[in-house]
Amino acid sequence: MEIIEEVELFEHLESFDDSKILKALEIIKENEEFKKSVEKRYLHFIRIRLDNPKATIFDYLKAAPTKDEIDFAIDKLQEAYDQKAISFENFSDLESKLLVDIIGAIVRDNVKLLQFISKVKRTTEAYYIADFVEEFRDKFEEAIGDQIFICTKGWYSKLCVKIYNISEINKVIFKNTDFSKANLSAGFEAFTLLLILKQNGDTKIEISQSEFPEFTKLFWMFINIPRIYLEDDSRPTLPDSILLYQRVTAYYLRNDEADFYYIEK
Repeated sequence: MEIIEEVELFEHLESFDDSKILKALEIIKENEEFKKSVEKRYLHFIRIRLDNPKATIFDYLKAAPTKDEIDFAIDKLQEAYDQKAISFENFSDLESKLLVDIIGAIVRDNVKLLQFISKVKRTTEAYYIADFVEEFRDKFEEAIGDQIFICTKGWYSKLCVKIYNISEINKVIFKNTDFSKANLSAGFEAFTLLLILKQNGDTKIEISQSEFPEFTKLFWMFINIPRIYLEDDSRPTLPDSILLYQRVTAYYLRNDEADFYYIEK
């Protein structure tokens, strides 16, 4: 085979060149060790992108991102680093889903989401959630730190660097946002987990002229449940909690924190 080093395999897969990608996939068919390494890095990405939980590593070409898509995600992650916030302001339906898919996929590749949910679900009071968040934050940072050095020039490592460098996310902004496809993304729970792992203090969710994001059960697994700021007086629809105890959040009319309402689940 032409490619004999693992790093060359990843370089081919992240080259944005269909012929190189196909060549790499041919090599994977003949090398089980390489196949396992590639699956660890990309399998969740493929399944989330294709919305197909049964997709395999050999569906990589159908899921492979374009350079423009990666540049878009890197720019938005840099903004998140600069502003300590993730903004979906003026995002189209496809842009919202793209960012949720990419972030969610990297989280799924590098932390055990279902294990986190299971552990938090079994807690007997909210006090213990912080311990699990710290545990999984450390594991996540170690895992993506390892991924960064596998293929440093590739798009996956560049995304990992951006995510790793974000010290905190204290705000998520939905303004003139189309979020309908992102609501259905298989990566949305994992995207929410990133918000949990990057929380430092309170988290605000600001929504104006946008449909309400359909937050998953992870909404109730933050150390501090996010506060919601709305432009109008509509009541947000939040998922039921799977915890053994009740937790409380509040939502506000925009720019009027004196007028707030509690939601307990």
